Amino acid sequence: MTSIRRTTYFLLLSMLFTPVLAILGNNLNLPYGIEFYYILIFWAYGVFFIFHRIANGLRLKLPKVLYFLLFFILYELIWSFFNGDIERRGFLKIIVNNVQLSSFFVILIIYNTKFSEKFIQTAIGVIKFTVVVAAIVSIIQVFRPGFLLFNYADTDLLSENIYELRRVSIFGYRPLAYGFTFIPLLSIIVAMMHYRSGKFPMFFLALGGISAFLTNTRFIMISFVLLSIQFLVIYGKKLAKLSKYVFVFALLFFTLLTAISNLGYDIQAWYQERLFAEGSILETTRYRAIENFLYFFPKYYMLGNGEGLTHEIEAASQAIGSSQIHVGYLSSLVYYGIVGSLFLFGFWFSVTKMFYRTAINTGYWGSFFAMLTYLWAQLTLVHFTMFFYGLIFVFVFDKYYHDKHLVSKNS
Repeated sequence: MTSIRRTTYFLLLSMLFTPVLAILGNNLNLPYGIEFYYILIFWAYGVFFIFHRIANGLRLKLPKVLYFLLFFILYELIWSFFNGDIERRGFLKIIVNNVQLSSFFVILIIYNTKFSEKFIQTAIGVIKFTVVVAAIVSIIQVFRPGFLLFNYADTDLLSENIYELRRVSIFGYRPLAYGFTFIPLLSIIVAMMHYRSGKFPMFFLALGGISAFLTNTRFIMISFVLLSIQFLVIYGKKLAKLSKYVFVFALLFFTLLTAISNLGYDIQAWYQERLFAEGSILETTRYRAIENFLYFFPKYYMLGNGEGLTHEIEAASQAIGSSQIHVGYLSSLVYYGIVGSLFLFGFWFSVTKMFYRTAINTGYWGSFFAMLTYLWAQLTLVHFTMFFYGLIFVFVFDKYYHDKHLVSKNS
């Protein structure tokens, strides 16, 4: 039992070094990105983990939230049979290289593992370091766009408008990793630091804010604002104390912003050319995606089209300046229909409910607000998996605090 726990600890902690491993893999010209290998590793380890517990007569807990995910995985597999995907790729490849199934396994492993204080302290230390390094790299990328990016050189990027360029800091190994890894990690760390010290973690929150706004990615900026709202919940009626911290945080944030501005970054140009580039919400591709949704959804409303982004949907999206129906909830309803979306949305919202219950019982709000940023992101992009190491650690910290609550409740 000790060895299996150590293996679990090692695999999870190694994920906190994903940006470093991704750089090494890129330099070694590995055929796939680092996330691909973790998907395979946790698929194999998940199968081993289940059989190990059964073979040793140990209880295997299946969290209720995983029933929804399991039904969604089965729903996707059934569609793979009918749409010819199994015939094209082979059943084994679809099963093994299945990010939703790997997500199922890693969550199952987490909720059947008791995390030690030493493990949590180590994770906190690495996450703090990650937040600091990510902020530094984000600032460097303002003036040297190609720094630490994959498959890009400075000369390729200098021709682009720096106020429209999407910066990814240390997370260039995978699209969306900044929003689905850094933002959840930031939510975890600021909630943890406040929980343990009772103080507002202004420095880390300010660093996270600078990093988020320098991404030039609006869903990440709003995600940062959303995770910061947890302090309104934490302090409640203690307005005087909250106001003091907010004032100091704002002062620190704007000091850092002014320093960047003095180095040559035009804040006003950024505001006009990126933040409100369209001039009106009616001109955004997210708003115009509703038109395409209303056209395609009635055709596939119950079971979905079973194929995802078809040529027809892609052509209609390109006509409005987009690559797809650029709202996750709407895309899911077209791709999977009401039935499949019921499983997928049921998983997301049951996880949110589970995190909320932990927050109410313990006062730790980091996982709940991290999940809110994920739900918000589905309003502006299409990405249905939660297999990002930042989101995975959201489950780890929820389990840790859930266990602490049970111990205090039974003592």
